[in-house]
Amino acid sequence: MVKLYLPLLTSRNGKPTQVVTTWVGLKSALFGFLCLISPQLFAHGGVAMDKDTCAFRAEGYLLHFTAYQPEETQTKELCRSIVESTDTIIVLDLIDESLRTLPLHLGIEKRQNETYIPYLTLPENVYPAGTTNFKLFDITEGDYRVKISTHQTGKHSHDTKGMNHDAGYFNFSVSSRKSYEKSKIYQQYSWVIYLIGLGLLLYFLSDRYRSR
Repeated sequence: MVKLYLPLLTSRNGKPTQVVTTWVGLKSALFGFLCLISPQLFAHGGVAMDKDTCAFRAEGYLLHFTAYQPEETQTKELCRSIVESTDTIIVLDLIDESLRTLPLHLGIEKRQNETYIPYLTLPENVYPAGTTNFKLFDITEGDYRVKISTHQTGKHSHDTKGMNHDAGYFNFSVSSRKSYEKSKIYQQYSWVIYLIGLGLLLYFLSDRYRSR
């Protein structure tokens, strides 16, 4: 049994006291905490869907956006920031199962000045599998957004209160090849900067210690 000694904030007779807790107790507390967490917490990399920056809502329904660029990052999942590429795959996951029975209008719009214009429009379709993907060819630098709405004929209604019928949007940006290469070089040699910073910190700390 592993014991952890944690100092109290209070003291007795002017002397600090200690509390002994067991690893078994910690495991019990951790298990109780995990029981309170929604199962959605572990979806998409262990992030709660409502707090996932790659998740968005369309007409009250929850969806998830993922971008892939095989030529650049192989199977790495991308989200709100991608780079100019000849081959970009967009994947939309329909998190709410009720959305899988409705005809959907999907499209990509690109920002020009203060407005968005159509960049890619897909035919209306139903996605019972709960996911769909499509390719963007030769995408260039700029601001884009996914637009999604359901086909409503007056017969459709929501069972959940608070839902609305506004089209949903997911914004993402595409950076230039030049900016991407610069950031790639920085990421590749960022460890050198960390080492230099650590060395300077240790130097100043040791110099300060010697001066005492």
